[in-house]
Amino acid sequence: MKVMQIMPEFGLAGAEIMCENLTIELVKKGIDVVVVSLYDYHSAITDRLEKQNIKIYYLNKKSGLDLSMIKKLYRLFKEEKPEVIHTHRYVMQYAIPAAVLARVKKRIHTVHNIATKETTEMAQKLNWIFYHYFHVTPVALSKEIQSTVIDRYHLSHQNVPVIYNGINLKKCIVKESYKINGKLRFLHIGRFSEAKNHLMLVEAFSKVHKKNPNTELVLIGSGELEVEIKKKTLEIGLLDSVIFAGLKENVYPDLNAADVFILPSLYEGMPMTLIEAMGTGLPVIATNVGGIPSMIQNGENGLLININVDDLTVAMLQLMDPQIRGTIGINARKTAENIFSADVMSNQYYKAYS
Repeated sequence: MKVMQIMPEFGLAGAEIMCENLTIELVKKGIDVVVVSLYDYHSAITDRLEKQNIKIYYLNKKSGLDLSMIKKLYRLFKEEKPEVIHTHRYVMQYAIPAAVLARVKKRIHTVHNIATKETTEMAQKLNWIFYHYFHVTPVALSKEIQSTVIDRYHLSHQNVPVIYNGINLKKCIVKESYKINGKLRFLHIGRFSEAKNHLMLVEAFSKVHKKNPNTELVLIGSGELEVEIKKKTLEIGLLDSVIFAGLKENVYPDLNAADVFILPSLYEGMPMTLIEAMGTGLPVIATNVGGIPSMIQNGENGLLININVDDLTVAMLQLMDPQIRGTIGINARKTAENIFSADVMSNQYYKAYS
């Protein structure tokens, strides 16, 4: 079997990391995988894939709508002759017309977010046509996302399989102790965007820090709202206790060094960072949105909260207790091992391809 993974570009984000993990696991199973990036953009992910001798095509897409992608993908399909194309994010508008022309019959698309947030309204109209008339199978990352896909595109349950994201758990540096070394460290990893809800996180940390000054908040990532969040921390006098760590290629040491992982998002799919935190054995606090309720059983392997400052503050204070942190962290690691491994994910996608 030859599978072609198609992504707009490989920035250091959840969908791209999932695609990397899946590609590597499929190759381990003896499947021929070719990767396509619409943009000529190189990153740590493409470097890692190329070091493993995985072929990557860069199609040099122009910004905005670029219909030349259909022609380029068509030629690529004719040359490589994949049995399966697997699309991610917004590439269907180019890949599916090319696949129809090239007669690539098996077409899989992973829906990485709730259906109404995955892409633009115009692209959603095209997706509806692709799902109903061009034999594209949408794969949801959770039952919650599956429901949004069914509602948005009027599909039946059996036509929207659920496959959880997975990671290579061997990369995780598992926590051995839940005692505090110095300050209690809260960690967030994610793009500085509205969806990630940094403002609520900083406000809650401000309240926690007033009750316990022996705390710090580490923010890993970059994005359009970074300057605004820095300004906010300065205004409330937290600049010395909130660490802006920038974008990092390898976050596993940071996860191991943290005491609590927080994901206060307004909406999510199935966040890879949350899986990485759970694989580390890190206790997590996350908002009850998107696919997160499929991952966390409140009070057992994490704390689920509503989207408000008070709920987040209470949860952060609750995890000051090392015994609670340890119990939740150990359970989180067990969940990751049983459900969110890259091996389990790749087996399920192979069945979908077959």
